[in-house]
Amino acid sequence: MKWLRAAAALIAVALSFVWYFDEPLRTTPGFFIDESSIAYNAWSIARAGVDEHGVRMPVYFAAFGEYKNPVYIYLLALVFKIAGPGILAARALSIALGFLAALALTFFARGTSARAFTFLAAIATPWLFETSRLVFEVAAFPLALAIALLCVRSLGGPAPPRWTLIACAASLALVTYTYTAGRLLAPLMVLGIWLVVPFRRAVIAWVMYAVLMIPALLNFRALTARLSEVGIAEHFHYLATFTPRFLFLEGDTNARHHIAYGGMLLVTVALAALAGLVVTIRAARSDRWSRYLLFVFVIAPLPGALAPEAPHALRLIAVAVVIVIFAGIGVTALLEIPREAFRFALTMALFLALAAEGLAFRAKHNELGPLRVDDFDAAYPYAFAAALRMQRPPIVVEESPYYIHAWWYGVLHGIDRAQLPRFSEGTEPLDRVCVGSAPVCGTCRVLADARGFVVYRRE
Repeated sequence: MKWLRAAAALIAVALSFVWYFDEPLRTTPGFFIDESSIAYNAWSIARAGVDEHGVRMPVYFAAFGEYKNPVYIYLLALVFKIAGPGILAARALSIALGFLAALALTFFARGTSARAFTFLAAIATPWLFETSRLVFEVAAFPLALAIALLCVRSLGGPAPPRWTLIACAASLALVTYTYTAGRLLAPLMVLGIWLVVPFRRAVIAWVMYAVLMIPALLNFRALTARLSEVGIAEHFHYLATFTPRFLFLEGDTNARHHIAYGGMLLVTVALAALAGLVVTIRAARSDRWSRYLLFVFVIAPLPGALAPEAPHALRLIAVAVVIVIFAGIGVTALLEIPREAFRFALTMALFLALAAEGLAFRAKHNELGPLRVDDFDAAYPYAFAAALRMQRPPIVVEESPYYIHAWWYGVLHGIDRAQLPRFSEGTEPLDRVCVGSAPVCGTCRVLADARGFVVYRRE
């Protein structure tokens, strides 16, 4: 019987992944400029071990000045090494990471039914689902955070082995290097280990984490460049994370982060999470892990609260992870109610409500997702292909960050970047086809226009 249950579970997981994968090239059209930057640098690492600037195996990727985080790019480099460069391969990596995060989150619930609910909540929640469609560093963050929290939960007892403390420090270092929000959250989470283990044991984790942060500190400019670019909000936006407008009505207004339908959470997940929050607060009186989880929930909104554009779904992604954990805890408690008939009815109601909400969101995502062509620069490859039809390389490309689009699509067309030289404003060579966002010279003649991306020639 055990092998039958295991086989059934594996089949269910496989079918869930097929449903979760869906049609990423259709529902997430094109490739945004940051995605091209990440993909090109990953391909450069896979091919030659250097980034676009020729730096060998960098800790952070300078890209076009904002310094991207390393974990996702090196994972994508491995994918490209095996499968070759491609947009589908890149989106597949993000989807796989999101799915693995959903599997990891099930370990915070107890019992088959509660774990199944947690898994479905993780793959159906818009906040986590939409993030897993993006070729951004944040796509790896829910998995990294879930692994770190599982490590901390395993500490249990007054004197955990040193290797578990070292593993926790390593997992929190992974959180730091995975996404920019982790640079704020992970150090606080490391300090918070004191809530779980005695001070002397916590020092072991602190020292190990400090050692693992040496490569980051040696790249201090990279740590601060993104902050300088984004800036600090004039007002502290902490409570914006928990407004009904963001959670249930509109969500993130950036179309890359969220389609124009509903909020970032499903109501069923939110209700289960509310029950889990109550259970965790009660347990925190005697349970150290519960205190730590509440601490993480309190600090999770900080990256979004301190930055402009609040509420920003990607900077707040840690909140979504903790909410799904609370949902699993809440359902675990609800399904331990003694009355069997009531427990069965409650289980059916929870799963049916979650399925109905999840399917409604996915239907809207399939309908509205493909409309985001401008938000993902979907017209650029058409302009690039038009330029190639008009003239053999070299094709001159705009100096602005859009150069990275040309270099990435050059990879897909088998064109070396040396055949795609950049130009600055007003220096376009005569009688060469140029690709950019707009002509910058008075004697330029537009040859093709693809939704704002133009092919032109200076005459």
